[in-house]
Amino acid sequence: MLMPVGSYLRYAYQVKNLHRIHSPFVYSLYEEVIRSNKHYYKFDEIEKRRLALLKDSTELLSNDPGAGSRKKKAQTIAQVARRSLIHPAWGRMLFKLVLQLKCKKMLELGTSLGISGAYLAAAAADAKLVTIEGRTDIGRKAAETFKQLQLTNITQMDGLFENRIGEALEYLGEVDLVYLDGDHRGEAVKGYIDQILPRLSEQALIVVDDIRWSPSMWQAWTDLLSHPAFEVKVDLLRMGILFKRKGQVSENFVLYPPA
Repeated sequence: MLMPVGSYLRYAYQVKNLHRIHSPFVYSLYEEVIRSNKHYYKFDEIEKRRLALLKDSTELLSNDPGAGSRKKKAQTIAQVARRSLIHPAWGRMLFKLVLQLKCKKMLELGTSLGISGAYLAAAAADAKLVTIEGRTDIGRKAAETFKQLQLTNITQMDGLFENRIGEALEYLGEVDLVYLDGDHRGEAVKGYIDQILPRLSEQALIVVDDIRWSPSMWQAWTDLLSHPAFEVKVDLLRMGILFKRKGQVSENFVLYPPA
């Protein structure tokens, strides 16, 4: 996939460090969440599970229904893990986002093998996470991840995102955090967000993964920067975060990613 090179050049030109952030909310977010090196014991448990998945030679036979999938032949769990699992630094950031912003109801589109969902759900035992995965075989392996990590606050759903989002939103009632991964069609991502918008809480946030994965994803992110529903937009090179933050001054930030 041809990357939008211009987006990287703009990022390098616009990126700011801590001392150039004038918004108290974003300053705190950057210091306490994005660039924080605080460690929690849950991280070690989740990363131990990652290592097991990376060594798992079990073969998967079904195809990935999500857009952006390039491989159609049989793969092992280890191959899927290498290709799709969230990097530890980004997982830690999701965990700290949940803690910092006290998110209680969360939705994930793209369960994969369960590592990103584990980071979200482990941050708050009293929170609820609904996670949707298009492949039932991968979903079963994710269920093993959640069981091994003793995460009982997760509800899994199988199927296409567009077919299950409504049910997930009905179950949650209101959503504080959404993590979008697993579909790399820009127009589809915007469609999911439009579907979710009416159920977002007043201080909700949406994390969009792989905003520079393809020209269509970059265009989707560019369009979302001017979406009237979101006041604060943060570009972290790989991920973008949209905050409703009603009452906050509308502003876009380009920041260094988590270390």
